[in-house]
Amino acid sequence: MSRRWALMLTSDQVRVYAAGTVTPVAVVPWQSDAPEAAVRTLAALPHQPTQLVLVVGLAWLEAVPLTLPPVPLAQQRRMLQLDADRWFPFAAPPAVAIADGVALAMPADTLTTWVRSFATIAPVDAVVALPQAAQLAGVDGTVHTTAASGETGVMEFRQGTLRQVRRLRQSPPANATVLDDSLCATALLNAGALPLDWQLLDPALERRMLARRQGAWWRAAGIGVAAIAFCLWSADQWRERALAEGNAQREALAIRAQPALDADARRQRAQRERQLLTEGTTHPRISEVLALLGERLPADVFVQRAEWDGSRWRLDGSARDAASLVPLLAGLPGVGDVRSLAPSTRFLDGGQPRSSFSLSFALAASPTGQTP
Repeated sequence: MSRRWALMLTSDQVRVYAAGTVTPVAVVPWQSDAPEAAVRTLAALPHQPTQLVLVVGLAWLEAVPLTLPPVPLAQQRRMLQLDADRWFPFAAPPAVAIADGVALAMPADTLTTWVRSFATIAPVDAVVALPQAAQLAGVDGTVHTTAASGETGVMEFRQGTLRQVRRLRQSPPANATVLDDSLCATALLNAGALPLDWQLLDPALERRMLARRQGAWWRAAGIGVAAIAFCLWSADQWRERALAEGNAQREALAIRAQPALDADARRQRAQRERQLLTEGTTHPRISEVLALLGERLPADVFVQRAEWDGSRWRLDGSARDAASLVPLLAGLPGVGDVRSLAPSTRFLDGGQPRSSFSLSFALAASPTGQTP
């Protein structure tokens, strides 16, 4: 089961939040330029995580109001990274996040060092600026939190939109309330996978995190395929066993039922013979039917097979004009219910066109037209 931690990185502390907690699991002092000691302390905590979300506090962020063209977020961030010295008061390449009309940035090399250090505990799934986390938590109004030493961070939200981020060397405004870190952490931990173009990243970190996510997706896909294959194999094995058991039961039942089946077959034969004998006394003889057909059917008709099942006649063969046979038979005395049993197929026989027929009809009277 996945267990995630949200690490709040303030100026001098790492506050650890786990899912479902309203107070930090741990508060560890740290030095931003030497995070190894804090990492060792975190690695010794019980119930280690499987993923981390880093929340960068206002002590490390530069906030700049933006006026950029209405292009996708990734392109806006790329524009800021290409012209960083114009926007931000540091010379190093920036890691940038954009929240509404505010750019949030810090030196990318510092952030990369932090990510690599904390990744020794568990993979870093997301890096988010604190104003983004507060926005995700639905914070509204003016809130304040700690920033660098001697500073207070102030954020202003209006109806879910980040309006302003400031660091003050004075008391916060009278209308500002204290930001609840646990709300921000809970929102992040419940948010699932956050879009990379929304996070506080530089291009190199974004590529690394994308590669890690793709690797996780491929591993999950492989596990899914293996699970499906195992399920199919198990189902096939179960089917084979069920089929074998069913065949064995069927064979046993067939052996026990064979005497009854033989007796029933004899009964059906006797019943059929009696029926044919009875019908034979009220229906014309075969020779009379064949004589009638030989007299009335055109000379080009070739009857390949003639059958009588006791109630109906069936004729199969070929003729030059098979379609004309249906009305011809229907017009014979005593012949009724003429049916075509199969589509007619045209072919050449000795250079002459012919077509096949398969017809069925019943006799209501003798071929001579008189009822027996």
